[in-house]
Amino acid sequence: MVRKVSTKMNMSFAKYLIYISLLSARFSRNGYCWLVSGQTAYVWLASSSNRITDAVIHQELKLPECALGQQANLMELFSMNADDGDCCSCLVITCDGYARYWRTIVRPNDFYDVKLEFDQIELLCHFKDDICVCGSYSGRLFTIPCNALCNKAYIRPSSSSSLLSSIGFGLKSMLFGTSRQMKDNEILRCLHSLKNDTSTQTTITMNVDLVSLTDKHLYFWYLAESDIQLVHSIDLQEIFANEAMKDQKSNENHRNISCISLSVTQETIYVLAIHHSTQDYRLMLGVFSLNHSGVQLVSFIFLTNHLNIRLDEIIVKPRVRIFAVPNQPAILVHSKKDAFIYTGPDYSVVLRANFSNLNETILGSGLCAQRLLIFCHVQGLITPRAQDLMTTLLSKTADNDPYQPMINSFHAFLIRNDPGGAVELFRRFFNTIDKSQLDDIIVQFGMFIIDDPSLQDTNDLTRQLAKKTDIYNYYFSFLKLINVWNKLHVAHFNNGIYHTKQILQQFGEKLQCAKAFAQTSQQSLYLQAAFRSTSRHNQISHISEVITTVIVGVIEASRTIEIQSYEEATRLLLIAFDSIQKYRQEHEQESAISSNPIDDEDFTQSITCQPWILYEHNLNDLYILHVNNILGFCEM
Repeated sequence: MVRKVSTKMNMSFAKYLIYISLLSARFSRNGYCWLVSGQTAYVWLASSSNRITDAVIHQELKLPECALGQQANLMELFSMNADDGDCCSCLVITCDGYARYWRTIVRPNDFYDVKLEFDQIELLCHFKDDICVCGSYSGRLFTIPCNALCNKAYIRPSSSSSLLSSIGFGLKSMLFGTSRQMKDNEILRCLHSLKNDTSTQTTITMNVDLVSLTDKHLYFWYLAESDIQLVHSIDLQEIFANEAMKDQKSNENHRNISCISLSVTQETIYVLAIHHSTQDYRLMLGVFSLNHSGVQLVSFIFLTNHLNIRLDEIIVKPRVRIFAVPNQPAILVHSKKDAFIYTGPDYSVVLRANFSNLNETILGSGLCAQRLLIFCHVQGLITPRAQDLMTTLLSKTADNDPYQPMINSFHAFLIRNDPGGAVELFRRFFNTIDKSQLDDIIVQFGMFIIDDPSLQDTNDLTRQLAKKTDIYNYYFSFLKLINVWNKLHVAHFNNGIYHTKQILQQFGEKLQCAKAFAQTSQQSLYLQAAFRSTSRHNQISHISEVITTVIVGVIEASRTIEIQSYEEATRLLLIAFDSIQKYRQEHEQESAISSNPIDDEDFTQSITCQPWILYEHNLNDLYILHVNNILGFCEM
């Protein structure tokens, strides 16, 4: 699951790693990482424009005497000019409301100390320019203009040993504004600024600057010049409870909902929550779209729970975080001891981090210069291994291609990890097409995927087919995400009209069959010839015709060829049937189709689709001929 990035640390740095219980780490989007240990923060550049650098100490910053403890999230590094990553500022706020500000970390001894008149600070994030936002345990938000700290405070004398004797003026009157919690008895979980998030694109029309998550609600804020204004709020407990009631396994009405963590990518908000009783809990994932029409739930899933963490630890002081993995359809969920990648259609594939040390501890995590990094006390920096899902199809940018909007939508889902954006892009595409053509478009797009020449090297055919199969499985999840799957009816295919789901299923069967053939192709001259033909034209959807031609030639000439060749043809038929059966067992839900009759006089297919190898190009007659020949061999 993970790829080791860097573990080189000098001795002065490594000696602090023995105090694991006192350490915490965090990353900034402008490429920095910091490790908090007692009253010292070790800062280094964790990434550059093209590569992740070695973990060599960049600066050591002295923290206020009211130490942060394990609260690395009370420290923020940011660049006021996005193009000037070298000039990095730093703000630290203690739980008791003491602030220390460095205009630049290049001068670690040049800082400003200020006493702020609020306490119970839990979270701090950079908003834009010199403005940061912090949140209290009870959900109150404060905006802090950092340059104002310099105007109203003074540099702390190096000779002073007492923090109280060096505190500058109070800053309450200088704050842009505060916003009290909207509900009673809520616990602040996460803050996320949309202004300094370079991954958030331009299609969001809601006037929202900041998102905050509590254990019960999701709040959307606008930061005006004199106040923090609430734009919108969502009762997540009610939404998740309603979705949980639809699940057949969730028949216990006394269970409660508690939100734990969130992650934002472009137009998508992921919210991790738990569905718990007094003894146990289940992980829930809600995927929300943030677009022109506001905030909408687009997907809800119960995640398989492998976390080894007690219920009280996850509720009272959450030790579990969620991150959407950049550039692939996956999410990371981790505690201090475990990390899991949820990927695959419906996040059904769970990959556990293979830590080299059983006593490994995760000190921090975050998005750093568009990379998801985890900081471990033994292995150093690690990052999830990337999935190779990019295809030639998804790199097409032809403006005159009628399928380009559909490609862009699927690209947002598969590559950018932005299902919310995918829903919005498809909505625009759907509004421009003839609705009666939707099924034909869905079928044609499925053919694009399985015939896409994503890999030209025929020597790596097995990998190519495995990649196509993964992408095609994601296509089914995509159709469900954009709310099309249950609307599919019939489409034109092979000079006939069939149920759209049957056609899509047959494409999957052909890929499964091609994979099975590829695994044994080196043992069959017939298969090698067939794959040379299909690979030359990148037409996996025509694999049945090619294999048919090969097998027909063998079976029809069975009276004049060697028994060994006939046995090989028989084996190819069995491989095809076995692969189809395997695919149908793995995709029972997709195999189910509507019982509505097809309103077309030329439609003669039964409602249960037979394996394609039986009816395409008279293969049914071929199969009968094959059986008769077997009987003939037996009589001989």
